[in-house]
Amino acid sequence: LFVVLTRISGAQKFIAGDSLSSLVLDEIDVLLPPTPKALRTNLDGSAAQRERKSQEKKRKLRAAQRRGVEFIGGSGLKGDSIDLSDAMNSQVLTPTERVLRLVASARYAGDTDGASLQILAGSATASRTTLDRLNKAIRWAANEGGVIGGMEGVWKGRMKVCRPVESGGSSATGTEEAHTIRAVTVPSVVDHRYVAMTKSSLTNSEELLQNVAEIISRKQPRTALVFICGEFSRSIKSDKAKNAPKIARGGTSQSRRDAKRRMVYVEKQRSKASANKSNGPEPLSVRRACSILQSRGVDAQPMHVVLGLQEDSQDDNDDSPEVELPQCLVTFEGTARGLHFDNVDYVFVVGRPTSAASYLHLAGRVGRATGDAVGPGQQVEIRPGTVVSFCSKGRLGELEKWTNQVGALGLREVS
Repeated sequence: LFVVLTRISGAQKFIAGDSLSSLVLDEIDVLLPPTPKALRTNLDGSAAQRERKSQEKKRKLRAAQRRGVEFIGGSGLKGDSIDLSDAMNSQVLTPTERVLRLVASARYAGDTDGASLQILAGSATASRTTLDRLNKAIRWAANEGGVIGGMEGVWKGRMKVCRPVESGGSSATGTEEAHTIRAVTVPSVVDHRYVAMTKSSLTNSEELLQNVAEIISRKQPRTALVFICGEFSRSIKSDKAKNAPKIARGGTSQSRRDAKRRMVYVEKQRSKASANKSNGPEPLSVRRACSILQSRGVDAQPMHVVLGLQEDSQDDNDDSPEVELPQCLVTFEGTARGLHFDNVDYVFVVGRPTSAASYLHLAGRVGRATGDAVGPGQQVEIRPGTVVSFCSKGRLGELEKWTNQVGALGLREVS
């Protein structure tokens, strides 16, 4: 979006004029992520380690700067001195903050006669930390954009949290005290089920997909989504790169010999560790999962192929009719956010999701609003659905905890 707004003719006038009235930031916790792990330190904040922590953080920031990473407080990173007293100096500059700065400077320069710009941000897993980060971002954007009056000069105040009206209650008022962040839950019409399997079976992708195919053949859902999660979603290319032989490099023959000795030692340690610990299941690609399901009589297709999102797609006809969905769409866990299909009856979670928040996004693909208001109160109808997970008896407690967090009425075994 930033590239479009800076390169297309007329984009600056569009931002500065009255045409732009709202800026929507969907999945805000992804658009404004926390500090990358590569820039964090494992040292605590005790007095004994405070200096070491500061030096380690400076080293990581300098290394990131050499890689081309930009920071919000970029001026503090020049030279040998880095002012870590300002948290902005270690905050990575995201594309979202670039867009906010561009909009802030254009709106102020365009003189829109006081026309306010509404910002709408949302996510099912947003937190108070996300809200604070967003307020810091819009304040920084206004200051960097040269707006007189800072945040009040362009955004008309800080971002606040709003929530829907609960049944039998009243909506939140406009006061700051009334705005609180509460956990987002899945509608009660969503049924949460599980299939009990042994630990060895859970690492076998063919056995897992065999159970998926049996449930689909019995229940005959109109549309089913299969999400490949956890260890199954590991990148095959990354695994190949890890197993590729390393080449000893160095400026002198002595340094190359030392590097080779270190590599031999590391390989021995890896072989010992792999002998004592399983490396987990093999990565499962979407196309291979579809092939396994098709061999068991299920009409399964990769979601990116059905939607024409693959890189070699030649279909540029925007006037084509609506895509007819197969009975089963297969994709990875990371694509669950914001995904919406009509008439989804079942969601299958193949593998262990990375977190409870990820499970919330997966379960949220069912129980979607139909878009048709019915009844005297013009209420939106929610389509029921079922989420099916596969777990061992030892992991059942964790799955029950996750389902309780998303508002499930109970977790039952697939009958």
